[in-house]
Amino acid sequence: MFDVRRTWIDLSRLSDDQLRDIGLTRDDVIAEMSRPIWDVPAHWRQDRDVRC
Repeated sequence: MFDVRRTWIDLSRLSDDQLRDIGLTRDDVIAEMSRPIWDVPAHWRQDRDVRC
C-alpha cells in the first residue's frame, strides 16, 4: 500500500508536459488517485503472495 501511495504522490507532482511524455493526462492521475488503495492490479498481489 505504501508503494501505491508513493506512486500517486509522484504522479501528482508531475507537470502536464511530463505526464504527456509518459502517456497520461491530469484526468488519468485524478482517476487513479480516486481508486481505493487496495484496488491494485492482480499481478501486484500475486507477486507479493509468492514472496511470503
